[in-house]
Amino acid sequence: MNKKGIKIIIILLILGALVLLYYNFFSKNEKIDEVFIVDSIMDYDYTLYNNKSDLYNGNFKALKNILNSKEVNYEEYAKTISKLFVIDFYSLDDKITNTDIGGVMFIHPNIKDNFILKAEDTIYKSIESNLNGKRKQVLPKVNDVEVVDFNSEGNYYFVTIKIKYIKDLEYPNEVKIVLVHEDEKLFVIEVL
Repeated sequence: MNKKGIKIIIILLILGALVLLYYNFFSKNEKIDEVFIVDSIMDYDYTLYNNKSDLYNGNFKALKNILNSKEVNYEEYAKTISKLFVIDFYSLDDKITNTDIGGVMFIHPNIKDNFILKAEDTIYKSIESNLNGKRKQVLPKVNDVEVVDFNSEGNYYFVTIKIKYIKDLEYPNEVKIVLVHEDEKLFVIEVL
């Protein structure tokens, strides 16, 4: 190879390296914020992530107070995890992909896999990915929840929650949650 050919190859390699450096360090490639745990209730395996709404955060704090008291009030426990479940499950706006199912930590382990599959095939099916942080899709965000009915029978709790969204996109306005008390912990076993 002659000197001219070697110079052209070196110039092309330098240009390639500069282009690579530009895209890696100087381009404005938007990425989503990192999601991490900010609080937890260890004995119950409940975790709070930094991307949750103020409404969710307030209810998580209430749940932590309920569970850290000397004697757990199971009626308040049932109402609070029902609210947390509803806020997380129906707030689709903070989900990264359609496989990022909300409220799963409150679901009974025996039905968790089926619950996830059904959610992915129904309410979460049309969620566009937000891995690059550029999703334009308008998705529901729960603005308020209210317990409108509560009953218990043996180890079962029945909680009806009224849901308000920031923008009404015709998602459910009221749901009924069935919970079971098992090993000092409550689990969601049905959503109607």
